[in-house]
Parts: sequence; structure tokens; C-alpha cells
Amino acid sequence: ILKTGNAGSGWEILSSSPHSNPSVPGYYLVGAFFSDSIGILGNGGATFRQSVDQGTTWTPQTIPEGSGSLFAFNALSVVDSAVGFGTGGNLFDLVKTVDGGRTWNRLIVEEIAPRPQKINTLAFVDAQTGYCTSDSVVYRTTDGGRTWTSTEFHHDAPSFLSGLNVVSSNTAFVYTVVLPLNSEPARYFVIDRTTDGGKSWQRTYSNDNEEHPLQINSLCFLDQDHGFAGFDNSRQT
Repeated sequence: ILKTGNAGSGWEILSSSPHSNPSVPGYYLVGAFFSDSIGILGNGGATFRQSVDQGTTWTPQTIPEGSGSLFAFNALSVVDSAVGFGTGGNLFDLVKTVDGGRTWNRLIVEEIAPRPQKINTLAFVDAQTGYCTSDSVVYRTTDGGRTWTSTEFHHDAPSFLSGLNVVSSNTAFVYTVVLPLNSEPARYFVIDRTTDGGKSWQRTYSNDNEEHPLQINSLCFLDQDHGFAGFDNSRQT
């Protein structure tokens, strides 16, 4: 975990392994800050970590279920200093906080087809509008997660939605990993964009014609036209 206090000119390492800071797990699947001081980390296990001192120390927390088992954060989205959403990997394991992550309540989600098996990414624009992805399907809610509509993405080869970036209630981007069968390259990536709340999607980028396509690891758009992508080669963005 790294922290900057000067808009990225310099970075301070807060933790890099459980050996350097025993209160922090060695790897994280999701993480977000509600404010400069309060943040949470999840590593897919039954315990997540919460910090109230700008990431210096992290305290183990759990979200107990009625059945006695424990919730595990697999995807997380923070709306503002108070409101955030998280899933335990399944859309029907959706929880919400309204006090900056101190307490979480499970939401009742209505059935939807196709039923998502695993949620890979989650992003809410506000307390009502949010998106999530599962394999080749994008889901969208406009009522705080109670009901969801779906859009399926189809490719000529096996594929899965790997990332999601939401700019506004109507504009969002997804990037997909495509795995061609018995052909080169071994995998390539495409980026699709919606500007009408998921009703339609347009292809904005594909590196399927490159001899050695780079792997997209992260995507961040400032608006519907300007954004950044992080690749497996740190020298290229």
C-alpha cells in the first residue's frame, strides 16, 4: 500500500507484506477509502481490515451472516464518505454501509436472468445507480441494488469481463479478455463503452491485430473521452 500527499509527486510505502506490518494481510483483492482517514481492505477471506488513521494501522473486522457463516469482500465500491457497497463474490451477497464502513447491512436482491455466478467488479455512481460484471455479463441497477438489468457480451472465442470503470450514471467502460482458440495472439483485449446507461455498447479499442498485445491491468476514465489504462509493461499507459 502506497500513499501520496503531494498529488503523486512522491509516494510513501505504508505496507508491503505481513512481515513489515503484522496488522495488514499480505495481499488484497479490493480496497477503498471513504475519506483521508477511513479505509477498508478485503482479501477474499472472512475477515476484512479497516483503518481509521490514514492506512497506518489496520484492524480486522467481520460481517456476520444470519446463518453463522461470514461474509467475505470480493468487490467493493465507495460512493462518498458515508455510503459504500460490497459483494462477497455473488450479487446476492450484496451489502451496504451508510456510516463509512463501520457497519454493513445485507440488501435483498431480486432474482435476475442470467443469474450471476461470481461478481468480478462493482462500481456505484451514487446511492442508487451502480454497475457490476460477471464473466460475460454487465448488470446495472437504478434502485440501490434491489433490481438489476443485464447485458451479455458475445465474442467469437471464450472471453470474460475483466474490468469496469464508471464515469456517470449513463457512461461506463468495460474491458474484456478474449482467448482465441488455436490462433495467435494467445489472448487480446477489447474496451467497450456505453453512454446511454447500458442500453447499447460501442467498441472503442481492441489490440487483436498486435503481434504481442499487452495485457490491460487497470482502466480509469475521467469522462467519456479521456482516460488512462495500465498495462503489464509499466513503461506504457
